[in-house]
Amino acid sequence: MHLYLIRHAEAVPLGEQGIESDEERPLTPHGEEQCKALAQALKRLGVRLDALLTSPLVRARQTAERLGAGRAKECQSLAPGGKKRQLLEQIRETKGDAIGLVGHNPDLSELVGWFVGDKDAGIDLDKSGVACVAFDGKPAKGGGVLVWLCTPEWIAAVGAK
Repeated sequence: MHLYLIRHAEAVPLGEQGIESDEERPLTPHGEEQCKALAQALKRLGVRLDALLTSPLVRARQTAERLGAGRAKECQSLAPGGKKRQLLEQIRETKGDAIGLVGHNPDLSELVGWFVGDKDAGIDLDKSGVACVAFDGKPAKGGGVLVWLCTPEWIAAVGAK
């Protein structure tokens, strides 16, 4: 199984455009462009997601919608501060061998480390960055291998071609 941990694209800063709640921050126009590039880059890499789980926050949902054409399922465990073990159970209940997880930092970066067995791995996913973690069988704490990590700059270069 492969998990694709995807950080949401760039969002409107809190306090701008009348946004008073962190949960309601939408994507910026640049964030929309990041989503397009990410979708193209994943396609060029041959990534075909069987399922897509997303944080319920607006910016994550919008990112997931741009990647999954309405197939994304909200997952409270991907909201900031979500519980890793609850998320793990939801992943295990999700059908497919390629599952996308759209969420936030620092949670996603910590989750990559948790999956590969090193909570201090030093992974830092930038906005619209993605990490691919592979498992031999069901996902488990410490049972994964970091296969690749893509920065937004690399995604933009590959997605634009």
